[in-house]
Amino acid sequence: MGTNLWVAGSTAPAVNPIYASARRADSLLSARFRCCQRIRTVVARVFGSVMNNVKTVQDIYSAFGRGDVTSILERLSLGVTWEYGASSSVLPWLLPRRGREAVRGFFESLEELELLRFEPTRFLQTDGIVVVLFDFEATVKATGRRIVEEDEVHIWHFDAEGQVVRFRHRLDTHQHWLACGMMWGPC
Repeated sequence: MGTNLWVAGSTAPAVNPIYASARRADSLLSARFRCCQRIRTVVARVFGSVMNNVKTVQDIYSAFGRGDVTSILERLSLGVTWEYGASSSVLPWLLPRRGREAVRGFFESLEELELLRFEPTRFLQTDGIVVVLFDFEATVKATGRRIVEEDEVHIWHFDAEGQVVRFRHRLDTHQHWLACGMMWGPC
């Protein structure tokens, strides 16, 4: 059966109504598909980068567990701000730092701690930011005192290329000061 019918006495073919309906439906579905494709592309761009940022943070923590500082530094922008917004601290692992090489000093300062537990429990994400809650336990080697943190917070900010541009700990600094043998914190 053909798609067009000739109407008697007419020079123009009549369109088969079933074929016309099918073409309209196909055209509507095609337009809807293109719209859905555009939506999928936008969603993938926005949420894909967010999911990639979470994966980057997970990869950073995995590298930390292996002691692979070089791999961590490669995921940071050259001008990364470490401990942004913090005033100075006497705790070497909480000092504000700028740039990849300065951040290497953060990892070196962790030699003062015996890490007993470092367990991410939640990854929260929004556009360009990943917040991680984790449980942390360590002993300060110089004093033998313990630090136990439940729901310590790490805040990771990312640029459009997926590199870390800012990082900050949120933790109980008083507990850290006491574990280091400081009575009231820095003067």
